[in-house]
Amino acid sequence: MKKLNWSSFQVKFDGQEQSAFERMSNSLFCSRFNKPFGIFAHKNQVGIETEPIKINNEWIGFQSKYLEPTSTFLSYKKKIISSLEKAKEKNPKINVVYFYINKAFSESKKKGEKKAKYIIDIETKAEELNLSIVWQVPSHFEKQLSLSKNIRILKEFFPELVEEESNSTKKEEYLEINRTAIIQVEIAKIKFDFTYDWSKSKEILDKLYVYTDFRNEIIARDILSFLNINVSSAARSNMPSSIAISIEGLVLTYFPSSYGKEDRDMRIKNGQQCIYIGFNLAYDSLIHTNNFEVAQWGLSIWKFIYRESKRNDMPELVEAVLEQYKELEQTLERPERDDLENAKQLVQAFKDDLETYDLSFPPLPEHLYKLMK
Repeated sequence: MKKLNWSSFQVKFDGQEQSAFERMSNSLFCSRFNKPFGIFAHKNQVGIETEPIKINNEWIGFQSKYLEPTSTFLSYKKKIISSLEKAKEKNPKINVVYFYINKAFSESKKKGEKKAKYIIDIETKAEELNLSIVWQVPSHFEKQLSLSKNIRILKEFFPELVEEESNSTKKEEYLEINRTAIIQVEIAKIKFDFTYDWSKSKEILDKLYVYTDFRNEIIARDILSFLNINVSSAARSNMPSSIAISIEGLVLTYFPSSYGKEDRDMRIKNGQQCIYIGFNLAYDSLIHTNNFEVAQWGLSIWKFIYRESKRNDMPELVEAVLEQYKELEQTLERPERDDLENAKQLVQAFKDDLETYDLSFPPLPEHLYKLMK
């Protein structure tokens, strides 16, 4: 996409540039953090443009400043610092502020220094307020407005670029379709070459990482289906922990492979495949081979899906993980067997650990650690 024409922006919104710039910043902020229905804001909101939002245990807000063509960034230093102070005063929990501004700031003229003094002063004040600033300057606008999901925002504020961007987007879409088809063929070859000779399997599975940079939900579907049906289902065939680790790594790599609304249904189905993969590893290892080390990687996959689903608003998958736990617990209740008590304890330990944020394994009793091969 060509550079944004701010002179055209000024002509289009003559006399209303600040309010228009605030609307555009608001739209990009909502797009970035998947808030399609907007964010609550008070009339004449102080310090930041809307109420802060909570993302990954951080409270994030945004501020928007439109600089007139004759204005310098330096001349706005006091206003920016004042807005940060007011933002913190009104919102004590806030710790990140995205700052949208329509001019890039210059590098320092001092030798050996990158940032200009006025930027250092602003960031120093932010640190004193326990705030982190994420600057959003024209180069960020250009990148975000080039995304297909932001075409409506581009059309509203820079309509002259829409036709050019539309043609560019179509070319990229055709390229992705062709590239995806080629990758699907390569994945099919890997599936054909796969063997249950575990000494060779890891090298074959590692080939699937090649497509990470081009992943989408279609590619993820083919890979996760393969891991579910062809690989994890063989956990009872004395699968070594190195293969289970590779399976978990691929799940973490390919789920999710998108975040937009248009791919949500396929993303949910791919998440379900991941849950089945986790079940295969845990069930077969605990019931058939008594391999606690492989089982823990299956349970770790469940925790990852549970965490990602809560974070990305996929309640169907959150519920699916809990249902699979119930099914596994019921499966372990076998009166005819007296060797499943340790398996029940392992499953309970991982279930109790679902709400912790990181993916480290839960603390286990010493006798369970000793069962890890």
